[in-house]
Amino acid sequence: MPTSYDSIQEIQQLKAELRNREQEIAMLEEIGTAISSERELARVLQLVADRAREILQAETVLIPTLNRELTEYTYSAGSGKNVDEIVNETMTIEMGVCGWVWRNKRAWWRGVLNELSDQERTKWEHEARTMILVPLFGRTHFLGGIAVLNKTSGEDFDERDLSLLTMFAGQVSIAIENAQLFEEISLARERAEEALQLKEEQEKLLSVNENLKTENEVRLQAERSLILYRDHLEKTVEQRTADLEIARDQALLANQAKSAFIANMSHEMRTPLTAIIGFGDFILDDSFTMEDRKNAAQTVSRNGHHLLTIINDILDMSKMEAGKLEVEKIPMSPFHLIADVASLINMQARDKDLQLEVRYEYPLPSLIISDATRLKQILLNLCANAVKFTTEGSVQIGIGCNADKQQMEFRVMDTGIGLSASAQQNLFGAFNQADSSTTRKFGGTGLGLFISKRLAQLLGGDIQVESEEGIGSTFTVTIDSGPLDDVPFILNEAAAGQIEEAPTIQHAKPNLQGKVLLAEDTLDNQRLISMYLRRAGITDITIVENGKLAVEHALATIYDLILMDMQMPVMGGLEAVTRLREAGYAQPIYALTANAMKEDQESYLAAGCTGFLSKPIDQQKFCAVLTERLTKKVEIESAENVATDEGEDEDEFEQMTRDFVTKLPTHRAALEEAFAKSDWDAAKSIAHKLKGIGGSFGFPEITRLATPLEASLKTGAMENVSVQHADLLAEIDRICAEVNVG
Repeated sequence: MPTSYDSIQEIQQLKAELRNREQEIAMLEEIGTAISSERELARVLQLVADRAREILQAETVLIPTLNRELTEYTYSAGSGKNVDEIVNETMTIEMGVCGWVWRNKRAWWRGVLNELSDQERTKWEHEARTMILVPLFGRTHFLGGIAVLNKTSGEDFDERDLSLLTMFAGQVSIAIENAQLFEEISLARERAEEALQLKEEQEKLLSVNENLKTENEVRLQAERSLILYRDHLEKTVEQRTADLEIARDQALLANQAKSAFIANMSHEMRTPLTAIIGFGDFILDDSFTMEDRKNAAQTVSRNGHHLLTIINDILDMSKMEAGKLEVEKIPMSPFHLIADVASLINMQARDKDLQLEVRYEYPLPSLIISDATRLKQILLNLCANAVKFTTEGSVQIGIGCNADKQQMEFRVMDTGIGLSASAQQNLFGAFNQADSSTTRKFGGTGLGLFISKRLAQLLGGDIQVESEEGIGSTFTVTIDSGPLDDVPFILNEAAAGQIEEAPTIQHAKPNLQGKVLLAEDTLDNQRLISMYLRRAGITDITIVENGKLAVEHALATIYDLILMDMQMPVMGGLEAVTRLREAGYAQPIYALTANAMKEDQESYLAAGCTGFLSKPIDQQKFCAVLTERLTKKVEIESAENVATDEGEDEDEFEQMTRDFVTKLPTHRAALEEAFAKSDWDAAKSIAHKLKGIGGSFGFPEITRLATPLEASLKTGAMENVSVQHADLLAEIDRICAEVNVG
């Protein structure tokens, strides 16, 4: 019969065992929680091995797992002694305790290891004193097992250890299956992603393939187009080659024509120059009579005008080729024009015993809108040619009008040598005459008809020719007449005779009043323009020498008219006009400028100028501006009274001219100094001053030579400056030598 001591001892043992069980259960729950949250199989197995060794106090724990074919197993995880030598080792299913457990479908416990043959044992099983291997069963197949070897206390594993390990194995099986399922799902996801990626790549490949097919089609189309273009290019090259050959031939012909023209022009210019130089020396020879010297002077004048005509033709042609030749559109009388042309040509016709006739085809407008200067140039050229190429018979000028088409028609008919059909084809080309024999026999530059035709086209018409060799020629000029609705028409010869009579020249002395502000820095121009103003009756004149003073005076006093030079020191005229307009100044301001280029004039008008007057001053235009802007009362005086006043003005003008010539050496020295110091601004200013005043005092050659010099200095085109400078100095020296100045 047990004693109370024994009972107490049993109770204490039971309590201790209960605590152990509680701890084991708590550890099992902890392990269950840990392994159930883990998804990676290797980590699950390693965690199980570590905790099993801790709970069962074993020296070694090994976890073999079977492959899916159930043909072999591998020690996938381990914990404790010698596991590094065992883990990852693979055995066939017939080997060792694990094979026995798989075959018998139960745990190995307290079994005698020597029940296995040596061939069936593994290395570690030979060394084990005691062990338990619990199978791991999944829902469908055998997973492997958990083996614990040798307790650390040296005791054998008991039934409690088997129970704990069996409980542990159940949780481990679930965790293993979950991990395997997770791996399968992950693998399936990866495969699905790979499949999706593969599908996308396939679609991309299909798209690339389609693009390649499209590109291939485009390439084929491009190759076909290239072949077509190559064929077209070859044909084009053949055509261009043929065109170039034609152009080359035409260029050779043009070059030959130009060479012939240059040779002819050289002759044409040398002929009058020879006469001018020869008769000029004749004039300077005091041994000849005054009558002989007068005849020589007339010859010089005549040849000078002829030379001027040649030069003007060349300049007109160069302007036409540059597209810079412009025409005016102003009211003009066709009757006065024809009368003027007839009076000039009549002398030439009379010298050759030719009859000149003018025929009017009525009705004709009394006024048309055109350029009288250019139209006169055309008709004079045609009439002069008619007289030149006619040895006997007559030259006839005809005029008509097509009111419906608003066109005037002028015909020049002659009974001269006429033209062949081939000569007519090239008649209006530059440098062309009928043939070289025409040039040799009759002279001329070959520019007149070319220029005339281009001018007629600029005037809205053309020139046509009808000719028969040996019979004569008819040149027909058409131009725009402008609107004719409100224009009176002349119906008969009697009415035309009244218009054709040139009006008697009346000397009109304007009696103008008003305040005029003259802004001009050059003293000579101040004196000259003041004289023109006094001639017009203006006595209230204020003169300032720069734009700054002009602005101050204009804003302080009301002037009826301001005459503003554009290039002045301190402040230029353009800036002064701009400031006045910005300040609200509304009175008329006219620019005085030696820059006659269209772009310069447009800039003056854009700045606010009412108009402009070119230097040298044209007295007729100057008087017209004064009459328009001041007072339009005009008193007609007798020629005797006017002569007296004009005599006084002439004396004053002669004195100003002498003063200008006297100052020329000073201008020359200043120009030389500016060039020596490379002071191009000063040189430009002096050239501008000489350009503006030279022509005003009767020395147009100074204006002509100073103009390109100023332009070169202004634009920086210095390659021609030395020659232009030398030419201007030579002209100044020539003038000073003639009048014995300097």
